[in-house]
Amino acid sequence: MKAGSGCNALKRDKKFAKQFLVKFQDRVLYGRDYFDNEHQEFLNSLALPDDVLDKVYYGNALKLVP
Repeated sequence: MKAGSGCNALKRDKKFAKQFLVKFQDRVLYGRDYFDNEHQEFLNSLALPDDVLDKVYYGNALKLVP
C-alpha cells in the first residue's frame, strides 16, 4: 500500500474529512514516517478548531504515553 493512502482517502472529500476528524477527535493520532508535510498541510487546510488539532497532533498521544 502506498504511503499517504490515509491522507488520499480523506482528500477525496474535504467536508467529510473535517466532519470525521471533529467527530472522532479523541481517537485520531498524527504520526509521521514520511519525508514530506502532505498530511500536516492537509490537516491545517481543513480549518479545524485548535482544540481538535491539539488532540490530533499530541493530546491523544499523551493519553497513551504520558
